[in-house]
Amino acid sequence: MAPWRPEGLAVLLLCFALLSLLHQDLTTVVDRLMSLLRINPDSHFADLFYEMADRTTGRGIWTAFTVGLLYSACALWKATACGISACGRSGSP
Repeated sequence: MAPWRPEGLAVLLLCFALLSLLHQDLTTVVDRLMSLLRINPDSHFADLFYEMADRTTGRGIWTAFTVGLLYSACALWKATACGISACGRSGSP
């Protein structure tokens, strides 16, 4: 039997975390992230995050959510199908 890989569940959790950002001020979220990661807000790296937050729209969040949801569904389906048919076995009869 193939080893179980949790990327489908991880992506599903990330999708819902992304969806929770839909009606929040993303600049505030980036501020909290920079504080949590202890990154200097004046650095070039932080500027990339602030620029990305400014360019992100509700449609972009929904698009990323949908793509992630589809990926997660495919990954979970593949894990279930491989678990049922024992895809990972070599030399099966």
